[in-house]
Amino acid sequence: MKLYKKTVIFFSLLFSSVCFADGIKFSETMSGYGNIDGIYRNVDFNLDVRVDDLDEWKDNPAYKAPMTGLLVVDDIPSHSMTGYMQIFSEGNVDSCESSNDCYHLVYWLKINDGAAVPNYFVGFKTVRNDNGVDILEDMTTLRGCFTQSPYQPLENYVTPECDSRLVFAWWDFDNLWNFTTSFDVINTPWWREWLVPGKFLRIVFASLADEYFYWVF
Repeated sequence: MKLYKKTVIFFSLLFSSVCFADGIKFSETMSGYGNIDGIYRNVDFNLDVRVDDLDEWKDNPAYKAPMTGLLVVDDIPSHSMTGYMQIFSEGNVDSCESSNDCYHLVYWLKINDGAAVPNYFVGFKTVRNDNGVDILEDMTTLRGCFTQSPYQPLENYVTPECDSRLVFAWWDFDNLWNFTTSFDVINTPWWREWLVPGKFLRIVFASLADEYFYWVF
């Protein structure tokens, strides 16, 4: 009986997400174009993100996960960037029918170029909308703006004057593999670490996680 009770307690703790602040660090690479000072340039973002508490990040729209990265312009490393990633920020942009059924994964980055007036990139991916055929493109496309006004509503960063777009190459298996192998589980007991990558992917990619990252589960 004692062994049975110990076994029940062990597995209850193992699968509980309440008592532990599951965290993860990961790297992400996106490529595309950016409207920088009115000139279209080839742009890459190489980003490192740290989420100390996945549940807090998921449940609290105000939670900001620290992010650092490198801005590459026309294949030349340009400047470092610092900022945050914010999930489930409410909005009403393009594919969203209303602010109630649309949430965005926000990327807020300061470009460390030493300019007298600081430069920023502010953009978003659509995390949830109508679950239509465009959902995968929405969830992997970062739309935004190189700007010196980083505190405006999201819709102000997808105007024709901004028109910057970068893509996480979901069709490239090497890119997906590199993304998942960058995962570093933090703030989690060793016997729960194997659960955290899948938990993170399902938060961000929902039902698509199992299909496109099947080797993680």
